[in-house]
Amino acid sequence: EALAEARGPLDQARAAAQAHPSELVAARRYLSDLRPFADVEAAVGRKAEACADYRRTQAGWTAFGARFTVSPLIRDTELKLLADKIKACG
Repeated sequence: EALAEARGPLDQARAAAQAHPSELVAARRYLSDLRPFADVEAAVGRKAEACADYRRTQAGWTAFGARFTVSPLIRDTELKLLADKIKACG
């Protein structure tokens, strides 16, 4: 299944971010990949998993912002998009 294939690189990105928490690029890569993955989960009817990943992404950006600077583009687009998606989760 396509989700399983996509999960592999996502898990690798997560592991890299966790192994090197001081590396901005590793953290940003994982977070940048997680929300679109959740969109795919939602599109194939896996709402619970998608909503959990949206929440993980939001929490991840919050943690990222505590260590690094969140760009205005991320703040103004991605974080607002995430908030809307989480709101739709109920």
